[in-house]
Amino acid sequence: GGSDPTGALGYVAAGLELGEQLAAAGLQPAAVVTAASSCGTAAGLTIGLAAAGGPPVEAVAVSDDAATIAATIEHLIAGTSELLGIGPPAPPVVIDRYIGLAYGIPTEPGRHAIEALARTEGVLLDPVYTAKAFAHVLDRPADAGDVVFVHTGGAPGLFAYTPELSSR
Repeated sequence: GGSDPTGALGYVAAGLELGEQLAAAGLQPAAVVTAASSCGTAAGLTIGLAAAGGPPVEAVAVSDDAATIAATIEHLIAGTSELLGIGPPAPPVVIDRYIGLAYGIPTEPGRHAIEALARTEGVLLDPVYTAKAFAHVLDRPADAGDVVFVHTGGAPGLFAYTPELSSR
């Protein structure tokens, strides 16, 4: 999960690269959306995108409430920024309305996200993590601007949820 400052460095590099690619393509999305549980992804992306002049991060909590996730992200941003010798950027917005009953339990918005992305793009989401985050992307108002969704994997997790998902 990259849930320490050293682990978050990988997503700092990813955020820098993404920011550079967006600038080179002339794209200005309103946000970069990613799931957050151990928070290394969200923390690293926040630092990298801030350094690259990119868009803000929206971290979709999939395990804990917004306050807990925000505190973890801020702790990781502080530690990672210290490793880099830079000041910490502003923390991301944290959204926690997609958690459902608990981490590891699929939600109806997540199921809808899995089905929608699989049918339209052939991209697989897992019900625990990426589906809950992509549900936020689907729920964003049309006038809220374009987003980049950082898909962190997890498609093999679909197999563990065959009984819950096979009825769809």
